[in-house]
Amino acid sequence: MKKTTILKKLIQYFLIGQLIFLALMTPLSIFFGLKWPFLFFALALQMVFLTLFMVYLLKHLLLNHINYITKETQAMNFEDLTHKLIKLPRPHGLGNDEVQLLANSFNKMKINLQTYQLNYRKTTRLIEGYNKELEEKNVSLDNVKKLIEMNMLENEEDNRQLVLMHDRLKEANRDLEKKVEKRTEDISNLLDNIKSSIFTIGKDFQILPPVSKYSNHLFQKEIEGLSLFDLIFFNIRKGTNEFNEMASSFSLIFGGDKLNFIASEDYLPAQVTIPDPHKKEGRVLKLSYAPLLENEVVVKLMCTVEDITEFDQFYQEAKRDQIQYQYMNEILSFEDKEDLSKQIQNTVTTAFLTLDDFVSPLSDTYDKEYFIKSLRHCLDQISADLIFAECNILLKDIGQKITHLNYWEESQKDVNYQLLATEKICEVLDSLLRYSEVCNLISDFGFNNRLSFNIKDTILDKVENMANAFKNLFEYVFLVRDIDKIDKEKLQKVVQLAKLYPDFERTIGLIHQRSKLLSFLLKALVIEDASNAYENLAILVKQMPERKRLNEQIIKHNLIDPYKIILEKTKDIKNVLSEKLKSEKKTQLNAEEYFSLLVSFLNMAVLEEGSTLFKTKVPEREVINYKLNFIKGIEIVDSFTQNEIKVRYISKNIVHLESFLRRVFNDDLTQYKLHPVAKENIKFIKFIQGQVSKKKAA
Repeated sequence: MKKTTILKKLIQYFLIGQLIFLALMTPLSIFFGLKWPFLFFALALQMVFLTLFMVYLLKHLLLNHINYITKETQAMNFEDLTHKLIKLPRPHGLGNDEVQLLANSFNKMKINLQTYQLNYRKTTRLIEGYNKELEEKNVSLDNVKKLIEMNMLENEEDNRQLVLMHDRLKEANRDLEKKVEKRTEDISNLLDNIKSSIFTIGKDFQILPPVSKYSNHLFQKEIEGLSLFDLIFFNIRKGTNEFNEMASSFSLIFGGDKLNFIASEDYLPAQVTIPDPHKKEGRVLKLSYAPLLENEVVVKLMCTVEDITEFDQFYQEAKRDQIQYQYMNEILSFEDKEDLSKQIQNTVTTAFLTLDDFVSPLSDTYDKEYFIKSLRHCLDQISADLIFAECNILLKDIGQKITHLNYWEESQKDVNYQLLATEKICEVLDSLLRYSEVCNLISDFGFNNRLSFNIKDTILDKVENMANAFKNLFEYVFLVRDIDKIDKEKLQKVVQLAKLYPDFERTIGLIHQRSKLLSFLLKALVIEDASNAYENLAILVKQMPERKRLNEQIIKHNLIDPYKIILEKTKDIKNVLSEKLKSEKKTQLNAEEYFSLLVSFLNMAVLEEGSTLFKTKVPEREVINYKLNFIKGIEIVDSFTQNEIKVRYISKNIVHLESFLRRVFNDDLTQYKLHPVAKENIKFIKFIQGQVSKKKAA
């Protein structure tokens, strides 16, 4: 609101009066010609009028209102400030002059006092309430003090009992500490005396305490602080299905709950084989795991490691004997063992050729699809031969491997399919060769020299390739020309160079695969020493870790020493193969010798009843048939002058003689397990040779 002072108003009124006077006197002086005395009188009259007017204004505008304000102030009741505010009896248009401002200030003071009075009264009431509550609390406090005093008196006995109980608790704690110490000592003694390695690992696979005392004996070193991958899992190669499953399982177990552990445990390695200088084929370890939880989360794994090398040897032998027994029962159920042998021969040839392709130098260029397609074709072909031969045990094994192929086709895992495919075909070939061994054991019907490829040249070629692989590795990588002259200093240098050789793992993989192939080839020829030497080399190089974990002991025990044995066993391999094949060939009769032996035996069995072990009484019509067609067989053969006609005659009559034997003496042949009647059946040949020899000796 605009501020207006009394002085300003007076000046305004004065100026207005002057202006009015001038306005009246000017026209009068002009029209009437008034003189100065009159003008002076008029001015004096003006001053009087203005003075009276000013006095009136001061009284009306100032003094009356001040008196009104004074009366209102004196009439104010400080006990009741709710009285109405001061309102000056003056027109509203006079504005906010000093008098109005004074009235406003008084009104504001009254409002403030009124507010203060209300707050004061509220505060007084609150203080009175607090005082009342305090008085009540003081009474309650006195009561509480009395109760406390009573309770203190009552609790003195309780305190005494508490002190007594505390003393008893301390004594019990001392007893408990002794028991815990004794229990800890018992557990420590148990860990120190148990014949198992027990330790824990964290998420980083570091071995944590406590560690059983036997652990250091088992691994021949302090293992606390070592990585599990440096101690046990170092020869599980990256790119294999086993490595991928193990890595995936560990990632799920740590940080997961117990259910995750149960679901993943089966994919952790349950058995590993590590190199050991004191055991030819390494040390076989059995592993078991148990989760250690915090807040229902697996933070550690307890590992138990047992040395089951001897048990595993017995188990593998028992397993081989069991499989051999199953094969034997199945083979004995076949009547036509000649046909069975031919079918097994076909499957072995197919498996050999597929394995040779998978380990050839070209195998580095094959992709996943090629290995799966080739292996499937091989297994399908083998299955067809086995179905025809009705070899149900082998068929079941092949069927499981075909199922694995279906999984490979769907899998997107980053694995080495060359390793997987080679491993599968090696398993198949091993089963087929075992089956053939049992077949030969029962029927003496060998097939080793009737494979569809030149086995001698194949073996010699593979032996030479293996020698070149070792020569390249030792001479050009390890800088060693004579493997027999590797001393301790050179061995250390070999290890250093091996760690720097980027293709070391690939070279060792090829040596493993080609050693398996040579082992199978030599096994097919029953050259056991050389076959076992290559098998041992394959086993030991497979145990070797990746190059950064190599040491002198592993290089010597798993690579150098077994290759020295290979060199010893194969130094005269060409002559050994020649002699073996020659001796096998000597045991086989030519067509004319076989024809003569059949005639000699049948002359006894048909014409001289009781002169052989055959008990069947030959019907008269069969005796006549034999006399008419075969009794003069030898003389007729000797009469031929043209060799071609002689060969045709012998071949034709051999078929008739074999048919005659099967028809007439089938019960005897079955009793003595002489089927099939064929020149290749060694057991059959030996039997009739023995009967003829007895007759001649008599």
